Amino acid sequence: MTTAATAEDKVLRLMAEKYPTKEIVYEKIIYLKSQLMLPKGTEHFMSDLHGAYDSFFHILNNCSGVIKEKVDYCFETRMTVEERAEFCTLIYYPREKMEQLTAEGKTSPLWYQQNLANLLELTKLMSWKFPASKMRNYIPKRYESVIVELLSTRPEHDEAQLSYYRQLIETIVEIGGGPDYIEAFSTLVKRLSVERIHIVGDFYDRGDRPDGILDLLMEHPSVDIQWGNHDVLWMGAALGSEVCIAAVIRNSLRYRNTDVLERGYGISLRPLTTFASRIYPDANPIKAAERAVTMMMFKLEGALIRRNPDFQMEDRLLLDKIDFDLSCVTLGSGRRVELESAYFPTIDDPTDCWALTEDE
Repeated sequence: MTTAATAEDKVLRLMAEKYPTKEIVYEKIIYLKSQLMLPKGTEHFMSDLHGAYDSFFHILNNCSGVIKEKVDYCFETRMTVEERAEFCTLIYYPREKMEQLTAEGKTSPLWYQQNLANLLELTKLMSWKFPASKMRNYIPKRYESVIVELLSTRPEHDEAQLSYYRQLIETIVEIGGGPDYIEAFSTLVKRLSVERIHIVGDFYDRGDRPDGILDLLMEHPSVDIQWGNHDVLWMGAALGSEVCIAAVIRNSLRYRNTDVLERGYGISLRPLTTFASRIYPDANPIKAAERAVTMMMFKLEGALIRRNPDFQMEDRLLLDKIDFDLSCVTLGSGRRVELESAYFPTIDDPTDCWALTEDE
């Protein structure tokens, strides 16, 4: 048997495990060849989010104008510009918009029925380029059965279908499900607007809620991510690396975005600020905390580099190059640089400057 025949036999055996009958093979080939005839879904590329939750949330909701474009195409002759704008806002922020309109007394059973009908029409228009199997993945699971039923109706073709379609929508509103189904349809429209999201890091660094961005993406059915250096730093911190933890806290303090630690992850910085205020009593509490954790980071980095000579990063070791009496540091080139401050309250022993104090 030739090498090519052997390779082909191996491939066929592997395929037989996944497609054991001819009927399953028929089905797969039919689906794959037919799906190539459908238009390619919209893909959305974003990079350097840096924790800007509000901006990302808005982009994710309006799908960079795709929804507005589809609404204009579908309803241009039946809605005014203002009505289309309000309908788009309902899709972008369904819960908030419904609460606002309810407070203004503008919602009613008829309002819910009309907007559900409009959302259904828009969803049908946008669903035509997706195979049924993919559509099911995009529909919010708790509402899948009824939404699939609504999408299957053809009220324009048959009187019985029209009555069935109307009863479905009327019943949703009668039992109080209008807000929930409007929200579910809005989610579906967004998923159909952008089939796949590509994110190029960083998620973390300067912004206040990168954790919120990740929470949103975890709910999206089709995302791929290229992690950035700051993301890897946070992963290291989450895994317990002390030097990564120190660097993460230092960056958060430097950019004044401690919300991600305190609100996002429930990590109190009070012990750090209390300690820092004691050793740097004349400094602003946040600045004092940044100084304190920076010194910890230098010590931890130094200890890490010394434990791993294969890193070949000895040129980054500077604490042991400080002359505490002359208030200067000698760089690798031999050049001496005067320090702005020679106050190092957490270095107890200049001969062992990498050791953390008990309080640190």
